[in-house]
Amino acid sequence: MGLTWHFIPNLSAPKHCRIDDWRGILIVMQISSRVFLWTIWLSVVAVFVATGHKFLIQKNYNFLVETPCDPSVDRCFYRDCDAEECPPNGWTHYKTFLVAAGDFPQCLDNTCSRKCAAGVISCAEMVCGDAVGDECASAS
Repeated sequence: MGLTWHFIPNLSAPKHCRIDDWRGILIVMQISSRVFLWTIWLSVVAVFVATGHKFLIQKNYNFLVETPCDPSVDRCFYRDCDAEECPPNGWTHYKTFLVAAGDFPQCLDNTCSRKCAAGVISCAEMVCGDAVGDECASAS
């Protein structure tokens, strides 16, 4: 007849089952676990590919760029470097621009304000005073 498998009493499985009966169940479980692992693996790969496409190929994000500003000519952001920590550029008066990642390499030499004004790159100036808490400086 074949081998029999004896279970510990009080479990939900029948008390006497043949090993051949469980082979089919084990094969199905192996297949379903492989399908589950492949699904997880493909999902992770899809997330990496989509993220890489967005950030490395499309460059679909912006940089916040600071440029020097003369408060006698323009309305500028102001920060007190004695009272708070200043960035390495040490500018107390500055303008900020949102620059598309694809155009950012053209701003590495602090010429964003001129290139934005000339329309060479696509950017948007953040005007001082639009947000609560902005400290501004200007001649007027």
